[in-house]
Amino acid sequence: MDFKKIIKFRIGSEDWEIPLGTLLLLLAITLLLMIGGAYMGFKFGERQFPESGEAVMIEVILPKYFQA
Repeated sequence: MDFKKIIKFRIGSEDWEIPLGTLLLLLAITLLLMIGGAYMGFKFGERQFPESGEAVMIEVILPKYFQA
């Protein structure tokens, strides 16, 4: 694969030219940051709300239906 091949595309009214290797590098960095952000957001939410949705459902719904 020729990573120095020029890729041409248009965003709005602007024409862009970028080498294929640079475009792939930008896409890889973007994907890595998106995955890292999703992971960190999940960990942050897990720390802020330690109870899982299933545990909340069991505590809230089951006592209504299975009262002794």
